[in-house]
Amino acid sequence: MSIRFDTTIRLAIVVGIIGLVQLLSWQVEAMLKPLEVVMPDWSVEELPLEFPDWRGEVQQLDERLFMRTGADVVADRVYENRDNDVISAHTALFKDFDEAIVVHLPSRCYRAAGWKQLGVEKRDLEVPKAPPITVEISTWEREGHRVKVLYWYQLGEHTVLDRFDLANAQMALAGYQSWPAMVKVMLQTSADQGESQAADMRLMDLAGNIRKWLHERSRIVSVKTPGKASDAASDAVPTETAPEASADTAKETATEPDETDEKPERLP
Repeated sequence: MSIRFDTTIRLAIVVGIIGLVQLLSWQVEAMLKPLEVVMPDWSVEELPLEFPDWRGEVQQLDERLFMRTGADVVADRVYENRDNDVISAHTALFKDFDEAIVVHLPSRCYRAAGWKQLGVEKRDLEVPKAPPITVEISTWEREGHRVKVLYWYQLGEHTVLDRFDLANAQMALAGYQSWPAMVKVMLQTSADQGESQAADMRLMDLAGNIRKWLHERSRIVSVKTPGKASDAASDAVPTETAPEASADTAKETATEPDETDEKPERLP
């Protein structure tokens, strides 16, 4: 009788522990997922076709890399500079963060498209009047052709490069009712014939222009907490504070390229 009673108690304790762990996991999962994802009051489709030293056009990129992105908004551009260097730019907005990071991380997309990774490194990207961020540059090869790829994701004020960064950003946002949509920026350029260093430089140059443009359009998204009035100071999703765009910036953004100019060549 005593042995059977002890066994019953132990089973009850084990069941209770399992239930407690399951309850805690549900609570953690709920904390790491917002009730609402708020799209910004701007779109990546507004990305300018002109930046200093760069001129671009709207163009659909390699379907093997970008088809079925799972993004809510996608904008693809092809830019060319005065030296006829070409960079393809893929930008997107995601409400589903797992879709962005787990499914459509650039390393997964390129491997699935038959590319072999030759190297990877992280770089600090700094632009005036904006916090520095970390970006990743990787080298890929397929059928004798090499390319360099630069990317980063932005979730509010947090830069995300992998699942660990995403988890850290989610922990920082835990408790907010609404979170901002995630922004993805990915650039690709040719790196054949000893162009590695030059490819890095032009990627960082265009990335800096795009980073500046995104930062200037960042906004604080207010969130209403149940049971009290919304307080923009305490109940706001942490996003980057945007300075007012200058007249020069606005003029630069609104400028469209001349239709008579030569169009950049599409990358493979």
